[in-house]
Amino acid sequence: MKTTLPWFLTFLIGCSAPTLQEGFYECQAATDCPQDWSCHPDGFCYSEQPLTVPGEDAGTDSGIGEDAGTDSGADAGVDSGVDANIEQDAGADANIEPDSGVDAGTDVDAGTDAGCTPIEPQVIDPAPLRGTAPHPGGCVPGTYRVAFDGSYTSPAFGACPVHISGGMDFTLAGTGEVIAITASSVTASIGNQSLLLTVTGALDCATNQFEGTLNGSYEINGTSHDLLGSIAAPLDIVTGDLTNGSWSLREASSASGSGSWAAGWTL
Repeated sequence: MKTTLPWFLTFLIGCSAPTLQEGFYECQAATDCPQDWSCHPDGFCYSEQPLTVPGEDAGTDSGIGEDAGTDSGADAGVDSGVDANIEQDAGADANIEPDSGVDAGTDVDAGTDAGCTPIEPQVIDPAPLRGTAPHPGGCVPGTYRVAFDGSYTSPAFGACPVHISGGMDFTLAGTGEVIAITASSVTASIGNQSLLLTVTGALDCATNQFEGTLNGSYEINGTSHDLLGSIAAPLDIVTGDLTNGSWSLREASSASGSGSWAAGWTL
């Protein structure tokens, strides 16, 4: 047990203003302590009034700190382990790359085996398809001159796609928001064979979008092949052109084709 003097004796003995020390002066009650100080359960004076003795708090906090350190260590260990496993998974994923090589090889083999030259559809300019009369603007009935281009793949022509192209005129007639086709016939070539297509459809003036269906057939080696497909294009309300159109065709077998088209308003 430490031996101390009462705080007022320290003041009397000192030659200058006292420096009061926390937890140094013995007491049995607050009246034994300097003014506004309190007597704590350990029998010493303190300037503040904590619920517990500061020394003991520090020890408790220190213990908590140790726990925190333990938790931190444990968490760090677990997290680090998990992250490491994830990295290993990433490595495992990287092992998938050889499979990708296999797929790539499959694609190359497909092209090599077939020995085919890709056929890209042409971008068709509708300006040469227009008539001489100026378009009145907006969504109006009239006759359209069409050109289309693309490719078609069918066992009837072999393993490689063949070029398909052609043209036609169709007339949109009627009033209101929907203007329908009244006459349509397509004369086209598919490979070195003739292709006959019929177009049905309508121009929706609310959305300025043309949508239709294609029906047709071609004959090769004495066998007729029926086709079914779709055709669509947006309307340019300034020029009256149907531009940046797309079409697709297919047969009951695995044969199919697609391409581009455009149409110019003629009258």
